[in-house]
Amino acid sequence: MGLLTQGSWAVTRSRRWVYPMAAHMGEARAGVLAALDIVSSGGHPGRQLLLGDNLGVMLALERRRAHAYPFLVQVGRFAALGLMFGVQIACRWVPSEMNAADEPSRVYEHPPSADGSLSPPLHSFICPPRGGGLLACPPANRRGHRG
Repeated sequence: MGLLTQGSWAVTRSRRWVYPMAAHMGEARAGVLAALDIVSSGGHPGRQLLLGDNLGVMLALERRRAHAYPFLVQVGRFAALGLMFGVQIACRWVPSEMNAADEPSRVYEHPPSADGSLSPPLHSFICPPRGGGLLACPPANRRGHRG
């Protein structure tokens, strides 16, 4: 069984965001929550891997920089958690089709409301069943569009 196959992972957290936001902001916030889970669970010093299917967010988190200020705040929070707890978190992109968190993040998905507004983005964390330090971020777009 390969590392990215659905059966190699178990959902550890999945919920709807409290308010709507841009997809990249939801992805970045999910990355910060994943980093917070890594450092708060203890026993995870050293190097960790964060997988996600939003290329822009994964690059921003990996390089620890962004241009837009609200996005930069999330990147800064992500970087600060790693720095405070001595954890190096490598961020890597995987295609949506190979992202095991893609399906769990759509559990609460429903069509847009009558006024055309989108439902709030979701986030899902999945880990290997034995509780390893790998986390996967949710897909980039909740309406089924990839990229």
